[in-house]
Amino acid sequence: MRDKKNEMEVHHIIAGLNVLRAGSAASVAKLCENLVDFGVHTSIHTLNLGPAFGEQIIPNRKDVIIYNSKCWVSKDSGIIVPLGFGANLKRNASSVTALHSHGIWLPINHSSAKFAQKSGVPHIISPRGMLETWALKYKAIKKKMAWYLYQKEDLMNATAFCASSIKEAESIRRLGFKQPIAVIPNGVDLQMFPKEINNKCGSFNALFLSRLHPVKGVLDLIEAWRHFKESGYTKNNRWRLKIAGPAEEGYKTKILDVINKGNLQKDIDLLGPVYGNEKQKLFSEADLFVFPTYSENFGNVVVEALAAGVPVITTKGAPWQELEEHNCGWWTEVGVEGCYGALMVATAISEHERNEMGLRGKRLVEAKYSWPSVAGRMVEFYHWLVKKRSRPGSLFDDF
Repeated sequence: MRDKKNEMEVHHIIAGLNVLRAGSAASVAKLCENLVDFGVHTSIHTLNLGPAFGEQIIPNRKDVIIYNSKCWVSKDSGIIVPLGFGANLKRNASSVTALHSHGIWLPINHSSAKFAQKSGVPHIISPRGMLETWALKYKAIKKKMAWYLYQKEDLMNATAFCASSIKEAESIRRLGFKQPIAVIPNGVDLQMFPKEINNKCGSFNALFLSRLHPVKGVLDLIEAWRHFKESGYTKNNRWRLKIAGPAEEGYKTKILDVINKGNLQKDIDLLGPVYGNEKQKLFSEADLFVFPTYSENFGNVVVEALAAGVPVITTKGAPWQELEEHNCGWWTEVGVEGCYGALMVATAISEHERNEMGLRGKRLVEAKYSWPSVAGRMVEFYHWLVKKRSRPGSLFDDF
C-alpha cells in the first residue's frame, strides 16, 4: 500500500502535447519526465487534437501516465471544445495531491480550476505568458468575455502561480493576484546539442526558429534584413537568413509578400516547420540566432540556441538580460531599428568572437537551465506548498 503521507502525486493539465502547440508542449513533457526522477508520481491530462496539430510529444518515461480526452477542434479559428475532459479528470485524479495547470482561457483550464476547488486540491497555475500585456491585448474581446465569465475567478482561487521569469511574476502581481509565485524557468535537454561548437568558415547563417506569429517579430526581422542587405553586409560577408517554424493561418502568405516586395528571395530561406534531427541540424549550422519578439514570458528557443553554442539577438520583450550579463548575445529594444543595429554589430565581430560568445552561453545553460535542475526546484516548490516543508529559493518577492 502506498504511503500517501510521504508521497507526492501531481497531475498536469495542458491543452495539447502536439508539436504544433509550440514550446509549452515540449517543456511540459520534459518537466514531467524529470519529476519522476525525484519520486513524484506524475500524470498529464490533455486533449487528443488530431494529426492536423502534428504528433504528440510523449515523455520518455513509461511511468508518466497520459490521459487523452477527445475534443472538437477548428484549427482555422483556434476553437477547441473538449469532450468528457471533466469526467476523465474526476475519474483519474481521485488520489492527486496537487494539480498543476499550464495555460489559461480554455475550457479544460476552467474545468481543472473547478475540480481543484470542489475537491480541495492545491491548484498551481503556470500562465505560460498568457497574462503578459501583449498577450492580453491579442484577440482582446474574446479574452475580456472569458475574464469576466470565469477566468478572473479561477485565477483568484488558485493556490499559487509558477512563472518562468521574474518578468512574468511581475505581470501576475500587476494584475492584483496575491498568491505565492515561484519563478522557475523552462529547461533544455542538453543531450540534444553537441558538446563542441563547430567552427564554421565561408558563408554564415542567421537563424529564426519559432512559430510564425505576429508576436514573434518576424516581419520586423525581414525589414531589418532588408536594411542589412542594403548596407552590403549580406553580399560582402555572405550572410543568409533562415526562417523556420509553423505559420499561423494566412500568416505565411503575408511573410512571403514582404519578402517578395523587399526583393529578398535570394537572401532568405523560408523553411516551414522543423523538428528533431532537422531542428538540431539548423542550430548546428547557425552562426547567429535572431528572435525579435514583442513579448515572451521566457522564450524556449533562446535557451535552445544558447545550449547549441549560438549567440543570440533578442528584444527586451523577452526576459533575457542574461545575454548582456554573460556576454553571450544582444538584448535590444523591440522593433526594426533595434534588430538592425544588433545585426550590424553581431556580424561585424570576428567568427572567433562569436564562437566565444556561444561558449559562454552554453556554460550558462549547463549551470542554470538543465532539466534535472529545473525539476528539482519545482519539487521543492510542491513540497513547500503541499507538505509545508522549508521555504524554496524560487519564491518571488517576500511572500
